[in-house]
Amino acid sequence: MLADMARLCTPETFVIVRTNNGDGAVNRKLGMFMDGFYYFPHYLHYFSTHSLTAVGRRAGLKPVLQRASEDLIPELADAALPPPAPGETNGMRFKRAGAGFETILLETAFVLKTSPYREDAQSLPAIATMPTTPAFEWDSHGDFFKQGSRWRQHRCRAGEYMPLDEMVYTTTHNYWYYGSAFICDHNLAHYDGEFLPLLSFDAPSSGIFEFELTWAKRHVQWPDATITMVLPDGGTEQFPVTSLAPVKVVRRATLEAGQCARFACESKVLPNSQRTICLIGVRRV
Repeated sequence: MLADMARLCTPETFVIVRTNNGDGAVNRKLGMFMDGFYYFPHYLHYFSTHSLTAVGRRAGLKPVLQRASEDLIPELADAALPPPAPGETNGMRFKRAGAGFETILLETAFVLKTSPYREDAQSLPAIATMPTTPAFEWDSHGDFFKQGSRWRQHRCRAGEYMPLDEMVYTTTHNYWYYGSAFICDHNLAHYDGEFLPLLSFDAPSSGIFEFELTWAKRHVQWPDATITMVLPDGGTEQFPVTSLAPVKVVRRATLEAGQCARFACESKVLPNSQRTICLIGVRRV
């Protein structure tokens, strides 16, 4: 697209690109699923200052202005940024974060390489290193589109958590749904009605399994929710979802082959409009 636009440019033309900052503080520390702009499959590509510049250069353009917004949600800022300096307001803090390209939006002005305008010479943040956390054997996000996955998507009644009908998959929106209950690649959603989304993990063999759960609210104005984990022996544990900042817990369970651990999401506020970020990784111990 930039290459097509470059062909239409004169030396006096500016091309302004505004996009999500895939290398901001939230993505670096909390992960891209906590970024308010992440919503698969509507956004497929995420950029840093370096990758956006590289794409522009490949199209025959050069950057003459690069900056980040001063936008950050306070709860996410508290989780992702260092504490504020003494006497520093949130506005001052976010302005400082924007100057360091740590906020959620990037804006770059490109011109033709042959343009008389000077290239932006400001220092950019260092290229992020890849995380070294060990991979899961089973991952509710990574396995979402796999054939033969150990994950199952059902509806259940509030307070019962027993799987009923399997949900229907829609290729239009790339999620599973039943009525107003939805399961996406990284969230569980229930908008109203008696049925909740229920995500199940079927044990491929007998043994001890370690479950790492990460959750957060999707939007600050939506009601609090509860993630409920149910095991075959009847053990049940509930986790409150009250913040945009992610919370992580690890639990172990002994499962026989074919038994399942189940995870439901519900809110006591009706009509319920809570979409809860929920990521589950599983390892065999």
